Order: sequence, then C-alpha cells, then structure tokens
Amino acid sequence: MKRLLSLTLTVAAAAPVNAAASPPMPDESVAVLQSALPACSGGWGEFGKTGIDWNTPAMLVPRLDLLSRPSNELDQRAGEDLYQIAKGFLAPATGTPEWATDGGPSLKCPAHPKEAVALMEYLAGTAPTDRRGYSNVFDWLGLAYETGAGGVKDADKARRYYLRMHIHSHMTRNERWSDGIDNDVLANVARAGMRPYLEALAQTPRDGGQARMLLADAILASDPVEARRLLRYPDSFAVRRLIELEEQRRIAFVANAEDIDFWAEAVRTMRDYRGLTSRLLKGVRRMNGGDIPTSPARPPISLFRPHLDMEKAADARAEAVPVAMRALVSPEGRAVHIEPCHAHPTEYIPVNEFNAQRTAARIYNATNIPKLPKLPVVKAGGRAVYGWVLLPAVRFADSAEGRVEVRFENAAADRCLRSGFAEAKPNIPVMSPVPRTLPATK
Repeated sequence: MKRLLSLTLTVAAAAPVNAAASPPMPDESVAVLQSALPACSGGWGEFGKTGIDWNTPAMLVPRLDLLSRPSNELDQRAGEDLYQIAKGFLAPATGTPEWATDGGPSLKCPAHPKEAVALMEYLAGTAPTDRRGYSNVFDWLGLAYETGAGGVKDADKARRYYLRMHIHSHMTRNERWSDGIDNDVLANVARAGMRPYLEALAQTPRDGGQARMLLADAILASDPVEARRLLRYPDSFAVRRLIELEEQRRIAFVANAEDIDFWAEAVRTMRDYRGLTSRLLKGVRRMNGGDIPTSPARPPISLFRPHLDMEKAADARAEAVPVAMRALVSPEGRAVHIEPCHAHPTEYIPVNEFNAQRTAARIYNATNIPKLPKLPVVKAGGRAVYGWVLLPAVRFADSAEGRVEVRFENAAADRCLRSGFAEAKPNIPVMSPVPRTLPATK
C-alpha cells in the first residue's frame, strides 16, 4: 500500500489508481547496471540461522535479471535488494540528505543516476499496490527530480514523490511535500490531484495505515464512528492511535465479539504483545462485565498434538523453568488467543525467557487459531463467558543427544494468574550495532 504517483505523470495529471505494474526495464539500462555492479563495494549483513549473512555486490548481480519481468512479479525481498542497488548508484550523484530515514547507501558504487532513477521508478510503480521494496524509494526519487541528478530537474514531480512518501510512511522526516500554500496534508493531496489515490490506498488490505490515519484525523470531530472504522486496521501505528483516542474518550470504546477477534488477530500479526494484549483483555473484561474466570478443566496435550507446530521450536534454547500457558476461549468454546502466563505481575523479564514464551505460544499454533480444537466452555453466574483454559506447560529441556527437547507437563494453577504478554516485556540488553544499514520504512 505504498505508491503514489510515478515519475512519468505530467504536472497536471491525477494519479492513476488502477494502473498496471511497471513493465520490464529497457535492456540497455539493465546492461549498464549489470556491468557497473561488480565495481561496487560494501554490502549489508542480515541475521541468518548460522550467524550474519552478507549481501555483496557479486551476490546481487543475479537480481538484475529480474528486471526483464513486470515489477508485480517481484517478491518483497527481491524488491528490497533492487532498491539497495538503485540507491547505491543514485546517492553518489545526489548526496545523502540528513532527512533520509535510511541513511546513506550500503553499496558504494560509481554514479549512474539515470539508470538508478529508472530502476527506482520501476520499483515505485503508479498504483497503491505496485511498489516493491521499501517506501523510501519515493523520497529518493523526489531528491533525484529536485536536484536533476537523473538528467531531468522537475520540482513538481519531486514534490509529488515527497508527498507520496508522506501519505505512505509514518516515519518520513522530509517536509518538502508541501506546495507552499499551506501545510495541510489533505489539502496538498487534493491540489495535486491525488485524492483518488489516497482513498484507494486506504482501501488496500495492507500498508494503508498512514492514509487511514490522515483521513481519520480529518473527520474525528464530526464522525468519530467512521474515524474508528478507519483506524481499526492491521497497522501498528493506526491501532495505537485508536487506543490513544479511546483513552482520551474522543472515540467510543467498543467491546463485542467482532472487536475481540480483531484485537486478538492484531496481537498475533503486529507483535506489540504488551499494548495490544492489554487492549484485548480490557475489551474481554468489558464484555464479561467483570473478571475473566479460569476453567477448572485441564485438557490433555493429546487434544493438541495434531495441531502443534513443532517447527517453531527449531531454534529454541533450553530453559530451567517450563512456560505456563493458557488459552482465551470464547463463550462457544473457540480459542481466541493463546499466551504465556505468570504467577505475579512481571514488569521486565530476561529476553531469553521472553523468547521462550513466544516460541511456546507459536508451538500451540497461536498463529493459526482456527485449526485448534474446541475447548471447554467457561461459565460465570450461570452463563457462558470469555474465560481462560489452562494448557499443558511447555518445557524446553536438554536431551541426551545435545538437542533441545520439547516436553509438556501440567503446571500448578497458581503459576498462571497474570498475562505474560500484557504485563511483561523483555529486558533487552544493550548490544553492539548490527553491521547493516537498513531502510527505516517498508
């Protein structure tokens, strides 16, 4: 959900919202990049299963073969690598501005700005779902047209690209998107003829969080219900804004079955365990009209074995204490949320214990809740309510073969009284910098 206008638009043209993906790049441009890339130095490292994997110029050359395809055939990783290649060839001609969220290039290359701009335009596309790689591509294209580094100096195209970045990314530091009349983002979008694009961006299933936040803030005072609908979206910034507005009582707090399912899915996909789990459980308590009771039933591990995702334990480390686990169950007996639990509130826990807790939840297939079997219904005051069902605890133990073995055992009920997600966060030690330069936005 991150593409606005392409560089090929004319000054007065509105952004096409249903344009096709970028066609293959011209062979002559690709040939220039293929011959120049081996002359680059540097690269970047990424954590792999066996340590840090390095991406060097020689390893990246085959990526350029992908440019013979339409851009929508690229996967995200290929787009990210091609973006890094393009930035390596553009930055020597433009310099790296202090507002660039991803800093300077990871690849040190000779300047080939014309071909770099062509590659970035290929990655950017024209429609909300076209972009491949990082959204920072919009800022770099704006810079190329502002400076004329690619052979064409066009202030209007530059501003459109800067504006495109601003309505796609939460993290941009560039203020060059305004046309100088005012600093109202939506007014600038309208004057640039980009309102249809913005609205189409907000309707895409992913990556429309910033667009939705802009639209929601504009109507918050007049239509808080619609503002809430816009912010209830799979984007961490949007949902945090929704939580903030709920706490300020500027948007009504809603608690129903659909809402609880949304927040449970948000926990699984956005990984803001503490903040989102807290919001989930607050809604459950409101729905129950009180506390969340715990069932006395203890389903055996045999009920879950067909559904366990043991591959998630491939990189687990042995821990001295088993991870107590519980499932939040709907009044119909459907698992909604799975989490580790503690005996007492724990503000911070060692990062190795936090990682063990996440792994235990994933083993229970917490990322694919619908596959889990029906669990005991929890009742309070004679009616079925949302409740906790204790699951067999997960122990990561050393085996005789020197590998980590996953065992399951019943933990005492008093070890599972507090949320291991909503009431704890990892105490992450200060580490030396990772040897990589990564774009800050996706």
